[in-house]
Amino acid sequence: MKIPVRLLGVSGVLFGACLMGGLGLLYLLHPDALRDNAGISSDSPAALAEIRSTYGGLHVGIALFLVVCAAREGSRRTGLLFCGLAFAGAGIARFAGILEFQVAELDQIVIASLEVAFSFVTLGLYRAWPTSQ
Repeated sequence: MKIPVRLLGVSGVLFGACLMGGLGLLYLLHPDALRDNAGISSDSPAALAEIRSTYGGLHVGIALFLVVCAAREGSRRTGLLFCGLAFAGAGIARFAGILEFQVAELDQIVIASLEVAFSFVTLGLYRAWPTSQ
């Protein structure tokens, strides 16, 4: 059975866009949600502005980039590479934080595992994607 690389690849890039965009919109509109969920104690306006910018605006921008990648045939492989590297970086950094800071919450381990798994899938699709375009 041949793996439908193109369909899975576009789906993977769009899934990455949905993850980034969903979280980005949440933190753009409600920066206090990240502060509360992550246990960040600062109530300073600068901290909330930083959360809105980095976790909101930047993630929304990344989501838009991934949507463009999914829409343009010549950019889909780039979108897969981005998803693979970005989610690998996030998952590996999360696992490192879990080990270093002895995080006991199961949700952090699950999220890190999903980030790394998604990166393996998208990097595999990146490698399988036809390069002669």
